Amino acid sequence: MAIFFPLIKIDVPKVEGLKPVRPDQLHITFKFLGNLSDPSLQEVIKRLKFLEKIKKFNVSLKGVGAFGPERSRR
Repeated sequence: MAIFFPLIKIDVPKVEGLKPVRPDQLHITFKFLGNLSDPSLQEVIKRLKFLEKIKKFNVSLKGVGAFGPERSRR
């Protein structure tokens, strides 16, 4: 099975009980901030605006992981 994103193709082997995440839910968490108040969230957004100017770059990933209790992982 292959999952396609605008600029990403991921080949995922079929594994019993494995359900790949929907393309619109794919993300990379660099730092989990938890629940933020609106003023704090606005400050984070303001400080990260510079990321909009970063040009395309390549990323190589190795391995996968999961978090949360094993019984509730999807």
